[in-house]
Amino acid sequence: MQMGLPIGSMLAIGVTALITNLMGGLNGNGWRVIYGLGCLPALLLLPVAWTTPESPVWLARTTSTAKRTAVADLFRGGNARGLLLALSFIFFAQYIYWGVITWTPTFLVSVKHLAFIRGLSFVLSQQIGSLLGFLVFASLVDRLGRRPTFIAYLVIGAISVAVLLQQSDPEVLLATMFFTGFGITGIFAGMGPFTAEMVANTSARGLAMGIAYNGGRIGGLIAPVLIGALATSESGFVAGMATTVAAFVLAIGVILLCPETLGTEIS
Repeated sequence: MQMGLPIGSMLAIGVTALITNLMGGLNGNGWRVIYGLGCLPALLLLPVAWTTPESPVWLARTTSTAKRTAVADLFRGGNARGLLLALSFIFFAQYIYWGVITWTPTFLVSVKHLAFIRGLSFVLSQQIGSLLGFLVFASLVDRLGRRPTFIAYLVIGAISVAVLLQQSDPEVLLATMFFTGFGITGIFAGMGPFTAEMVANTSARGLAMGIAYNGGRIGGLIAPVLIGALATSESGFVAGMATTVAAFVLAIGVILLCPETLGTEIS
């Protein structure tokens, strides 16, 4: 399911490159055309949303006469600790993802001095890495466990961003971009199972997962703003991007506090 993210991103990169070439850049109406085309996927999703059936689990619960779980149960039976850990981990993961993904194109042009259209090929390499990252994560997470797979991806991502900050060789950067996508984006393949298993003792799991995942988006709000505020010079831009390396370390610290949830049964 998560593979749709890099596939959609690669399609967007292709559209951007095409419009840039046809219209001589994104100035003027170029960016408006791209934004206009961006409406099409939303329109295509309408019939999908309309015809997709509701979850059998949800339908069963709506017709059940059993007592429903109270929201307060999210903070009982060990759920509070699991919810807090999941929220903290996703906070740092979102900080890393949105910090790096949002600012990478500008960073390549402003600090690495790549032409915009050439920089798109580097972003494409990042998305190919994301696609492969999802596939590899899915093949490993039920064999090695959640914690070791998460940690391995975080280490790969941290090393890749560190190299991105230090290197200017185009070939090295191209490979680095692949591994940033692999580690930073691929890790989200495990977020669904992880958040569900961290709050396994409640039937209000959808709410708990929503709190953990979307509460973690606060990190995704802070990162682009903070990095943008620091990016008033090349050195400031590098310092801003370097904050994501600190977020990698903190994310590893949080995941080490989390229990291994491989094999957890949820109902």
